[in-house]
Amino acid sequence: MSLFTDLMALCTDELPFYFSDQVYPADGCTYRIFSYRLSGSYTNWLLPNALNCRGTMFRKDPESGRWELVCLPMPKCFRLGENPIIQEQEKTFGQLSIFEKVDGSLISTFIDYNGDIGVKSRTSLHSEHAKLAKTLLDETLIQANVDITKEFLKNNTDNFELVSERPEFRIVVGYPETGLVLLNSRSHQGEQIVTPNQRISYRWQVTNVSQIVERCETLTGKEGYIVYDDHHKVFFKVKSKWYDELHRSKFSFTIENIVRLILTDGVDDYLAIHKDDIGVINRTNEIVDKVVPTYNKIINKVHHFVTENKSLSRREFAITASKESQGIAFSLAMNQYLMRNQSLTEINDMFMKHWKDIFDFNQPEDNGATENGIE
Repeated sequence: MSLFTDLMALCTDELPFYFSDQVYPADGCTYRIFSYRLSGSYTNWLLPNALNCRGTMFRKDPESGRWELVCLPMPKCFRLGENPIIQEQEKTFGQLSIFEKVDGSLISTFIDYNGDIGVKSRTSLHSEHAKLAKTLLDETLIQANVDITKEFLKNNTDNFELVSERPEFRIVVGYPETGLVLLNSRSHQGEQIVTPNQRISYRWQVTNVSQIVERCETLTGKEGYIVYDDHHKVFFKVKSKWYDELHRSKFSFTIENIVRLILTDGVDDYLAIHKDDIGVINRTNEIVDKVVPTYNKIINKVHHFVTENKSLSRREFAITASKESQGIAFSLAMNQYLMRNQSLTEINDMFMKHWKDIFDFNQPEDNGATENGIE
């Protein structure tokens, strides 16, 4: 099966994967971005091409209507020892190439229908991260190498990390200035083949992963390393002890912090940091089991509601939505209907504003998730 077909097959109500159709103003074309919301069980990642459901983007040809692959970001990669997938691969690692792990936001390139270079964040063509990255990239592409870069990007995707000293773009590690760090390039040929960028030199190569873990024990000021295994053709992460301690101090155990980590895809790091505290592990997993299905249910129901009613006038849509939805579901439905192209960050910020009500954490006894949104 093709990559597009596999990704479409993943986008069901029972799974955390979805796609978003967005119009790019520069060429007026429709682009389909595949990503995931809250991934839940690691077994979801065992499905065909699920690891590529992390920002992969296709453009709909305005003449033929065919979907063409234009952006192939890095696949989902796991932290060393995080789950049985990486634990099994670890038994037969091959040559390992080590690259610095940059603590920023993923930015990926594509060539638009006009033949110009565009960029996107993981889930959006229109996010503040994408807008800032486009400005930065335009400043670095001097005229002498624009044509060479365009030719290369027709069949490859450059993946960057956007780092910044600005608090709204900071994750955990602070950086002295805003910029783009080129991580790697990924060929569109073969779709699932990932190769380290030959324009980027790796730090070193080893054959024993314990050497990397040992270095991370004393590494300071950096998040850690991204490691490429040439046997399984996969990337995985090894975080520094310094970063884990910084992460631990930033996110103490409160229900609000755990909910925020779940929504920002950071709970796996939190669980890894507290792997020896069974009390924290159990309580965190209880919150995960409550938040994930409620969140995905709201998002899925909103999507179906908008799809079924998008032909209505704005007034008719608002009246119908107000009868069948409440709270955040109504706001999300109206934003989708009006094609406001909210980024995942903006959507999650909406959830965090009313997290206690949405996920039913107002009650003294926590008995599981309630149903919120469109009924």
